[in-house]
Amino acid sequence: MGAVAPSCSRPRRRGLGPCCTSRGASALSPSHPQGDGRIRAYASGIGLEDPGAVARSAAARGHGAFKLKVGFGRDVDLRALKAFRAAMGEEAALMIDANQGWDAAEAVDRAEEYAHFGLGWIEEPLRADRPIEEWLRVARRSPVPLAAGENIDTRAGYDAMTASGAIGYVQPDVAKWGGVSGCIAVAREAAARGLVYCPHFLGGGIGLLTSAHLLAAAGGGGMLEIDTNPNALREDLAGTILKVTDCEIKLPDTAGIGISPDHLFD
Repeated sequence: MGAVAPSCSRPRRRGLGPCCTSRGASALSPSHPQGDGRIRAYASGIGLEDPGAVARSAAARGHGAFKLKVGFGRDVDLRALKAFRAAMGEEAALMIDANQGWDAAEAVDRAEEYAHFGLGWIEEPLRADRPIEEWLRVARRSPVPLAAGENIDTRAGYDAMTASGAIGYVQPDVAKWGGVSGCIAVAREAAARGLVYCPHFLGGGIGLLTSAHLLAAAGGGGMLEIDTNPNALREDLAGTILKVTDCEIKLPDTAGIGISPDHLFD
């Protein structure tokens, strides 16, 4: 069975609950005449420094799904997870990112324990270059689907990972590997295998908008990652477009990715 598409409420079973699929027309794919340009988004980059306050601030900006950084040791992780749930309640959708910080044995232990916090996915529990067999070992024991992709750097690597059954969510980064052509191909292959494409991106506005259009073009109900940390290059270029309302973004139907940066050079 493939991964379940993300939602903005806490999952009630393995994986994330159902959501509206990406219906957006896109500069990268004009073949969605029925679409209205809407995609899902989640708040990312939530660290250990008062995760509850950061999540509440993101919620005030329209977010209902959140990703918390873990991998700092069991006690520290649990403190952050408890702080998030205390602030946001039991229904807010929550994913975690270990940033390649565990070996297989620890990943299994952490996945089994942290699953009680109602997680949608566990991102990069292992290093991206670890053997597929290790990813499968973790995936078979984990009550929560795994996510990966930002640090895979070959098409063969993506094909092996998506074919293995080890992950439910695939996350190529348009600025790190493959560009538009590479990422859309991986996204479509992932969808054919029943996986959910959720593009990774934590940089400026141009890459983030490109990722948004890739997501709209690929479809499949994935979510766009939006960093909660301040970033002038993101806000100045894309802040007026990537406004989140009830977990969704409405993409424009203007040419290209929807922006002209000329005002930055006046």
